[in-house]
Amino acid sequence: MLRVLIRLLLLAVPFVGFLVWFEIARGGRDTNLYVVKRRLLEAAAPRVEVLAMGPSHAWEGIAPLLVHPGAFNLAGASQSLYYDCALVRHYTPELPHLRLVVLPVSYFTPEYELDRSPESWRAYYYRRFHGIRNRDWRLETHLRNWSTWFLYGSGSGLATVRGTQPPDIRAEYDAAGGRVDLRPPADRPLHPTPDHVRSSASSTTSRHNSMMNPASLADNRSRLMSLLGFLRDRGIGAVFVTLPVSSGYRAGQRPEVMARTAAMMGDLKREFGVEWRDYSADPRFSEDDFWDADHLNFSGAAKFSTMLGAEVVVPALAKLPVR
Repeated sequence: MLRVLIRLLLLAVPFVGFLVWFEIARGGRDTNLYVVKRRLLEAAAPRVEVLAMGPSHAWEGIAPLLVHPGAFNLAGASQSLYYDCALVRHYTPELPHLRLVVLPVSYFTPEYELDRSPESWRAYYYRRFHGIRNRDWRLETHLRNWSTWFLYGSGSGLATVRGTQPPDIRAEYDAAGGRVDLRPPADRPLHPTPDHVRSSASSTTSRHNSMMNPASLADNRSRLMSLLGFLRDRGIGAVFVTLPVSSGYRAGQRPEVMARTAAMMGDLKREFGVEWRDYSADPRFSEDDFWDADHLNFSGAAKFSTMLGAEVVVPALAKLPVR
């Protein structure tokens, strides 16, 4: 038995040595969305007055420099309310002049959990690069939390072995965490047409409907109540906003989901006086403003961000003390 154990250990030595080498070789070279946003926020911290959260609708649809000179976009792809709330709590102590948090509420937001979605792998990135604990405690034991090789997967690991650098996305963001108008996302056409926007609506709403679970509503409501209390105690305001979506996307939304969202938002307003501005069907937007059924393109984002600043953020800031 002892000989078997010794042989197993000897067989494991090369692999362990390789993992140690890989961690050292890859360490500190990450330039993914989470690392870039964190570093930009750390650099901008002394001037941040407005913090915009939310999923990809806000990640792509809110241009912070057009909203307010002190705005920062900390939204992310498929970001759920669990991570919105955790990130605000995590970074508020580092933002001495934070006065307002913008919390986007997309169609699926109140009944959605990232770690139960098809993109559950993103939860480990929040753990690794922002220090946000996994919502599900069972995920805390996964090697992805501690190992770069397991976090990125063998494909990325082997690419590093071959000398291929990880993609550097720093040039895609401005100093306030906003997307820069360099090119459309890789999965979108360079010049999307209204027909493309309409054709993507059915599949998008079907996918979003499949991600939602009404059982998550109570947890997300509780998180928002707790966050709003946390902000109120610190003299920081909050506003809720729903970004524009195409008419085809709206047609696929389930009325019962919308009713539950409206009820939750009504409770939050009664308890905390927080306003909810719904731009989802704003007539000032057309299919020409979107990449697809539910994401604003660069011109649409510029239009919306200007409106968000003038109609929501500036009036809200006028009611809040300067920090």
